[in-house]
Amino acid sequence: TYPAAGFTNYNSNINLEYPWFINPCVIDPEEHITFHQEVPTHTSLHGEKTIEYLSLDREELNEMRLSKLNDLKSLEDCYQSSIGLPNENRIRDNFFNRLRAVLSNNGEYYSMILSNFGRYIPNL
Repeated sequence: TYPAAGFTNYNSNINLEYPWFINPCVIDPEEHITFHQEVPTHTSLHGEKTIEYLSLDREELNEMRLSKLNDLKSLEDCYQSSIGLPNENRIRDNFFNRLRAVLSNNGEYYSMILSNFGRYIPNL
């Protein structure tokens, strides 16, 4: 079925449709989709339909996200282990710079990074 409520036929006024897909130019995806580790999860029907129809949770995408997530989690582990040690600032800066780099381009991993590392955002 076509993922829009109110769609009845091809002669219908498209402006009267209620689309289920999230249009990121109009709707903030972060209000409807979050991540559990590398896997997208929905917080609304909009998020559910967008994930489902666009297959945002397919294995190939999850594996790519997991690779990026593991990289950042390794840096986070190093940072956490270095707290109180002489090299803490250098390791923290390395981790925070990597987070900044991923977040600054507002790219494909942006929401996953916010979902998994949001607690660090105020410190960036």
